[in-house]
Amino acid sequence: MLEALLDQDTELLGDVFARYFPGCLAQFGKLQSNDGPDWQVTQNLRLAVAPVLDLMEVSGYALLLSEYHGNRALWSIVRATWERHLTDSRRLAGIVALVNFIESGFGAKPRDILRMRWQRRVEGKLEQLPREPVKDESWYIASKTKAVHASPLVRAMASRAHSLSFEGIDLFVGLYLARKPGAESLSKYWKRSSLADELADEHYDIDTPDDEEKSK
Repeated sequence: MLEALLDQDTELLGDVFARYFPGCLAQFGKLQSNDGPDWQVTQNLRLAVAPVLDLMEVSGYALLLSEYHGNRALWSIVRATWERHLTDSRRLAGIVALVNFIESGFGAKPRDILRMRWQRRVEGKLEQLPREPVKDESWYIASKTKAVHASPLVRAMASRAHSLSFEGIDLFVGLYLARKPGAESLSKYWKRSSLADELADEHYDIDTPDDEEKSK
């Protein structure tokens, strides 16, 4: 999945994501269990949520890499699938509740190592961008550089030389999901609020007709 995004292979992405999306949700349903005491139900839910975490992580990177490549069709494919799923307000409420549950816990999340590997792959792409010095006389950033790219999102994500400031789920939730009516509370999470403010004028949840046509 990530390979298709990194290589901007829209044909492969369209084929695979159409099956990956329902597969992740189905796997979540299979792993979830309400049997046992409350602590066990909570623990089961933390394990079951892994496929949905993967799905949101990939979706966030779809947005970032579509901007990186200048190929909006990558995001259009992913966004269109989410749009169809979230037409039902109950599904949106369910995803919002799931995100709140994920962020209410502490410690490592299931499959964190895999998603960290994905993050390193995306960082590798960002590190290929040309960089230029930041024009500021402040001594503490005298040696700082910034990425050169047309996209404000890509520039923001590539602001650090060797590590992403945000994970894919932060991009997906902060720039897409939290902008939907009924999900606005998700934007208050501290890790995303500054990014959302910086990119408030970028309407990532709205694609032009041309973009929709490219995704078909």
